[in-house]
Amino acid sequence: MLSWLSKDLRKKMVKNLKPDLLEKLDEEYEELLQKREKKVVYLEWVKLIGIFLLILLVIESAAYISLTLIQVEKGTFGDFFNGIISPFISIGALTAAYLAYKSQSSQLDLQQKEVKLQRFENHFFQLLGLHNDIVKSMTYDEDGFDQPINGREYFNKIYEKLIRIYNNNPNPKNKYSTMMNEIDKGENDQLLHYFRNLYQIFKLIERNSAEFDQDELKQYVDIIRAQLTPNEIAILYFNTRYYGKDDFDETLQNFNFFRDGFTPESIEDSFKQDAANRPEKKNES
Repeated sequence: MLSWLSKDLRKKMVKNLKPDLLEKLDEEYEELLQKREKKVVYLEWVKLIGIFLLILLVIESAAYISLTLIQVEKGTFGDFFNGIISPFISIGALTAAYLAYKSQSSQLDLQQKEVKLQRFENHFFQLLGLHNDIVKSMTYDEDGFDQPINGREYFNKIYEKLIRIYNNNPNPKNKYSTMMNEIDKGENDQLLHYFRNLYQIFKLIERNSAEFDQDELKQYVDIIRAQLTPNEIAILYFNTRYYGKDDFDETLQNFNFFRDGFTPESIEDSFKQDAANRPEKKNES
């Protein structure tokens, strides 16, 4: 699937994406190519069959007219025959030309769609590579740590910190929005960059949604989901549902992003259970 990407970008994708995900992407892309090749072959066969049927119709019409006109005077037979057959030949030629034009037009549309797909996927995987670079650069530090925590482990620490804030909040109302507001105060620079890039990836898919069917859209959304850990998905949910100021939450809902064990209900229930199992007090935060 990545064969047509630039050399540097291809290396970056292979480095950032998981091997099993790369294999899945290759299989899905090959399947997509096979479908499109079958469509081109189908159009060619339609064109050939149409031309064949038209020729057959002309031949049958000519034979029928010949048998019918046996008794026509010899002197007028040629003119009469040509007057009858010429329109059929013209119609056949025009129809064949039209079918050839339609076939070429369909192939041109297919080529244009391939170009759009390549542009989209180049941009998509560039943003996805940037996402992984952002994750690798994220750092969590706290008093008592021997050394800062980097990479995806950062989100585990943020999740634990959310639990502490949640448990230390005596107000039962707006607990989720309050905890996200608190986490934003200390982690705004890093999380804002992280969420903005994710937002741009989903918006890229949304802007190009007219070019894909639902199964293809789901494939791209699933590629993004495959990059996120359970804690990242939970943090993304709380940020977009209870704290975000843009239309990120609506976009995620349109793509049915929170599903398959990560529905809004299951995320909140799991978080409440984790919070109940870790009743931290203020002096531990």
